[in-house]
Parts: sequence; structure tokens; C-alpha cells
Amino acid sequence: MSKIVLLTGFLGSGKTTLLKDLLSHYSLKYKIGIIQNEYSEVSTDAQDLKNTKWKFDLIELNKGSIFCICLYADFRQELERLVKESQPDVIFIEASGLADPISIGSLLDDNKYFYLSKVVAIVDAVTFPTMYKYIRSITNQVRVADIVLVNKFDKITPEQADIIKNAISEINSDVRVFFTCYGRGDFDPEIILQGEQTQSVIQVETNSEPQISEDMKRGISPEGLTPAPLSDISSRVYKSTNKIDRDNLLRFSKRVPSQIIRLKGFINCSDGKGYMIQFVKGDNEAQLTNCENVTRTEVIVIGTDIPELEIFK
Repeated sequence: MSKIVLLTGFLGSGKTTLLKDLLSHYSLKYKIGIIQNEYSEVSTDAQDLKNTKWKFDLIELNKGSIFCICLYADFRQELERLVKESQPDVIFIEASGLADPISIGSLLDDNKYFYLSKVVAIVDAVTFPTMYKYIRSITNQVRVADIVLVNKFDKITPEQADIIKNAISEINSDVRVFFTCYGRGDFDPEIILQGEQTQSVIQVETNSEPQISEDMKRGISPEGLTPAPLSDISSRVYKSTNKIDRDNLLRFSKRVPSQIIRLKGFINCSDGKGYMIQFVKGDNEAQLTNCENVTRTEVIVIGTDIPELEIFK
């Protein structure tokens, strides 16, 4: 039977970065399969994985969440096909950043080909203290987890780290918590494949839902933030063979519109170079990284009331 490790985390928390690190650690020891789930219609993260030197079998499931009825049948079918055709030792499932994994136990039970071994949740140390209070999927990602990695811990103080750890413990008192930077830190990757079937999901399914504060019920978010129900979040994909002006790109990277929660992709620039662009709400500016073999611009934007971004057309 194939062992499944589910990776969850809100938009931009660092799931793909962690997955690449796990590939470097495990791909020479085990036969690896990956199912990558993207909220939008295309996945730049899949291309990022393909650019690595590690060997694995990859299936992409886009345009929704694998935990939603809209993709469930495709998810089960592709998962079983991956196991039968490739017979991987380990399957890493990278869920969409908007996915709510509370039903994962029932989705993966009663099967002779695979079993759920671990659920690993990655939380963004900068945005988690406010976001989890009014986006239920973030809370549920922690609730069903065996391990929580608090990523980007280099951007917070020790006092803030204590607040985050206490908040996580209130949601899931049994979870193991580690602090990381770029998916690396005070934990040994070997623990992710230790043990057999997870018990965390089973316990969650028998427990009641967490209490919701009256402020949350009325739509009042902490620290003056405007709540963004998942139903209000949309995505937009820009594809172009035009070369993007470098000066305009630099100006945009420093002033990303406030409606954007997550932006990522590849830029074919007028200076003859290719760039990977990454932005997560809470960052001061978008990050641009040199990237080879970029022949066209392809950018995914996720947010609320996303404005037209003429720069990428």
C-alpha cells in the first residue's frame, strides 16, 4: 500500500517550498508520487517542481479543491490510477491553499491501495494570528494536522511565536509544532514518514466543531481587517507572449494592489531575462527571482475584487 502525506496551508504559506525540500530528502530513498491541487485553472507550482532535479510522478488537479464535491470523483480516480500504474511508496498531496480538509478522513478511508499516514499543516507566521480567526479553513487545517510547521518564523518575535503556539494548541492540543524558515528549521524531515495511519483525523471527525465567537458570526474581524469569505475569493490567470517592460514590473512589484491575496507566476521580461514572481498578502513587495527558460508570461492572481492588471497583458 502507498503511504499518503497530506500537505495543507493557506495561500502563500510555503507548501511548495516544503515539498521541494521533502523531495530532496526522500526521492533517493523512495518512489515518490505527487498530486498537486491548485485553486485556479493552471499551476505555476507544478512547473516549479518540474524544474527540480528530483524524480517523481506528478498529477495536477486544478480549478477547485480536492475536498469539494466538484473535484472529489476526479481526485479518487487519479489517486487510484497513480497507485496502480506507478506503485509509489509515498504520495505527497499538496492541497489548494483554500482547501478545507475537515472531510479528509472519509475521503481516503476504505481503500486497499493507499492509506493516510500524516497530515502536515503549514501556517504563515506573519498572517496566521489574524487570518485563522475569520477563515474557517485555516482553523480546520490545524485541527486535522499531526504536525504544524510555523513557517517564516524569522519575521516574528519570540513573543509572537508564543502567541502563535498557544493559538495552535487551543485548536489542536495534540499536534506537534515546529518553527521553520523556507520549510526548514528545528524538525527532522524523517518524522513526516514515521508511524502508520494518522489518528488526528479520526479524532477530529468524532469531535464537535470549534466554538465560533460572536464577532466572527457577525463578520467582525480582528485588528480592523475586512473579512474575506471564501465565496468572495476569485482567481484570474494572465497569459501573454508579449515581453513585460522591466521598469513597469519593478514599479508593480513595490505596489501590489491591496485586493490581491496571492500572486505567483513566470515573467518574460523586456531585459531578455525570465523571472519568477511571488507575492503573499502581508509582504512588503513582490519577490522577483531569476528563472531560466521562460518564453512567455503566465501569472496567477488570487484575491477579492481583483482589478485588471494591464501590465501582464
